[in-house]
Amino acid sequence: MAVAPRNPKLDPADEALADGILADEQGAQDALTQRLRPMLERLCARLADPDDADDLVALVLYQILQAEERLMSAWDRRSPLDVYLAVASARSCVEEHRRFQIIRAVGVDTPRPEADTDHPCEADLARWLSSCADPAVAAHAERCRRCARRVALARCALGEEYTEPSGRRRTKGGKAMSLLDDLARGVKSVADSASSEMSLYTLRGQLRESE
Repeated sequence: MAVAPRNPKLDPADEALADGILADEQGAQDALTQRLRPMLERLCARLADPDDADDLVALVLYQILQAEERLMSAWDRRSPLDVYLAVASARSCVEEHRRFQIIRAVGVDTPRPEADTDHPCEADLARWLSSCADPAVAAHAERCRRCARRVALARCALGEEYTEPSGRRRTKGGKAMSLLDDLARGVKSVADSASSEMSLYTLRGQLRESE
């Protein structure tokens, strides 16, 4: 796989870890796990109920490690590795937590979402968080609530205080529609619909839009 351009100011430890993962060196995955686990614990404590947080950490860590080569190949080395890992962790935690909610609501698992090409990728958001983003990416991220939330969660993963992004979700009748509102409507649609599968995908869409 192609490797992104190198930053002359890159931390040698970051570069060694990424290259170790790409070369499948012994101990590299353990080092990556040590980097990721504290980030995931902060994120999952923020997103999930205490009873679910440990399970969510384990699940997201597993998913990230399964894709570690792709993850490191996509890292744009103009941004610090920890910033990139924090953004990637935030996205994975949000997606897996959403699946937790759907499973709990309707008792059925759902496929993991495909790459969302309508929004900047993890590497793009990491560059934005590192103040070296392309102008087009910065312009999108500054007006997109979903991207702003992922960046806020990435800051949380790095140990900063979480600040909810400004702006409100779509409204109906003047009232902001929260994730729980969407979930409740989706569960009702499962009960009312003759096609549970159709309702389940409707619920997935509602949860994704409400992020």
